[in-house]
Amino acid sequence: MDGRNTKNTPHIDPRTRHLVYQATLLVVPHGPIRHAIYVETVASCPQNGALFYVNGIPSVRPMELRCRTALNPLLSASGVSIRRIGWVSDENHFDRVRDLCETLPRPGQEGPESPGNCEEWTRIAISQLFKAGILLPLRPEDPTDTIHRQQGRD
Repeated sequence: MDGRNTKNTPHIDPRTRHLVYQATLLVVPHGPIRHAIYVETVASCPQNGALFYVNGIPSVRPMELRCRTALNPLLSASGVSIRRIGWVSDENHFDRVRDLCETLPRPGQEGPESPGNCEEWTRIAISQLFKAGILLPLRPEDPTDTIHRQQGRD
């Protein structure tokens, strides 16, 4: 699901609309890739946001949910790419996203529902955020291309 709305989108006040991205980051230079959800916290200031991801080594113990304030991944040293996936529209979006993410099984937990890695967890989280109506679809005219960090910004 690319999050694109093919039906009429209700009007969302641009002052309370916050873009949501699927982000790819490097844990350490030339290290493993981390997948995350990045939510702008101030629509007029895209340098500020919140990052939601799971962290850890699932073969050792279940991965932990991490929710923290963060720069736009493309402005951070670890950011690789981002892709717009939707919007959140209320001021409680951080709490709502975090609360839903806390209910999801994490890699390394026992049970058939446990995702295998952080990429799969991120995909499931995005799907559940759409189902819960927390994440709203993009409009047909909104770009969905992947934006890569410019080389040489280390």
